[in-house]
Amino acid sequence: MSHGKKRVFITAAGAVSSAGNNAGEFYSSLSSLKSGIGPLAGMEIRGLKTRIGGQCDIERLIKDLGFESICCEYLCEKLNLARNPKLLFALHAIGQIAASGAFAKIGGERIKLFTGAGLEEIGISPLRLMVSEAGGKNDAGIEDIHVCDEPPSAFLGEVISGYFKFGRPPAVLVSACSAAAMAIGEAYKNIAAGALDAAVAGGTDSTLSAFSINVFNSIGALTEENCAAAFAMKPFDKNRSGTVLGEGAAYFLIESESCIAASRGVAIAEIIGYGSSLDAYNPVQPDPDGRGASLAMMRALEDAGMGPGDIDYINAHGTATRHNDIAETKAVKDVFKEYSGSLTISSTKPFFGHLLSAAGAIEILSVLYAMQTGIIPPTLNLEEAGEGCDLNYVPGTGVKKKVRAAVKNSFGLNGQNASIILKNCA
Repeated sequence: MSHGKKRVFITAAGAVSSAGNNAGEFYSSLSSLKSGIGPLAGMEIRGLKTRIGGQCDIERLIKDLGFESICCEYLCEKLNLARNPKLLFALHAIGQIAASGAFAKIGGERIKLFTGAGLEEIGISPLRLMVSEAGGKNDAGIEDIHVCDEPPSAFLGEVISGYFKFGRPPAVLVSACSAAAMAIGEAYKNIAAGALDAAVAGGTDSTLSAFSINVFNSIGALTEENCAAAFAMKPFDKNRSGTVLGEGAAYFLIESESCIAASRGVAIAEIIGYGSSLDAYNPVQPDPDGRGASLAMMRALEDAGMGPGDIDYINAHGTATRHNDIAETKAVKDVFKEYSGSLTISSTKPFFGHLLSAAGAIEILSVLYAMQTGIIPPTLNLEEAGEGCDLNYVPGTGVKKKVRAAVKNSFGLNGQNASIILKNCA
């Protein structure tokens, strides 16, 4: 650890996913080996090659929240939460932290939001209707057609910060599957440098639509095994056939040591290292040698002042795609060398699906589960490791092991990579 670097702690967590609508429900899903992936409901799935996903119960979440829309002084209309699931998930997850009274103790004016967020989706049907109407009628006939119901990703941070009355301008990262991990990493860096006392960091995303599913099918990323949804995603397995999309959000309250002393928060885990990289090998495939992933992990270890032998657990990116799992395995071997064989590694995505811009955050919650329970969650559905995937990926029901320090990997499209190192406070 470098001189003058302040210590940084996670003191609270909130989450929404198909594996549970708070940290307690999420932990219960991990301990009971229950996957939240199932057949998609509430949408037109005819013609889709992939018809499964880690879907949240939107109606229940809106009912629990107690309101259906949110007013924003920057907009001339309300944001309907049923049509803005990313916002809904974020309000729910961060609201769980707010309910603890932590924001009031710290002072909202001192808090900055760092969030990963997926891009807003343009509706195809409204576009077609606009073209049709414009061709046959005057412009007055298309005034009320909404092409996009979501605010732009950059604006999402403003809406969330305004709702919770955070006093610092938000930072929104749109670096695909590494966005949430990078948001948490940047929050950590700011607090460690003394620029902030407290931050809320994580990510939110929802891509369970026909348009997004077709996009990911077109690049060969999704499995088409629809018959047994909970068993379809098989990271590192010989018969893996692609990932499964999920949706949800996870956020953490992150504080400096001096802030904890004042707020009387309880440290759950310490963030001690962060590394990121860009390999820019291919828009949709990782560098086959895992060079960008290796660099992110090495930078995180250097930042933490740790060596390869100091890590007990790696929560892998583990997407169950042909290219990612082999490249990540190569990267781990490159960084941890003779220690790689004794490492415990698992992917928890089969519990809730790939949350894309929220993936790193929900999977850090998996790391906290391992630290708090002493049980490393398994890689569900792993029966026989595939070629080039020859490390210990924890098949079966999990492993009892004290986790003193862990690495969380998130590797995104376009070669955007992030690794975070957490230390157990127990």
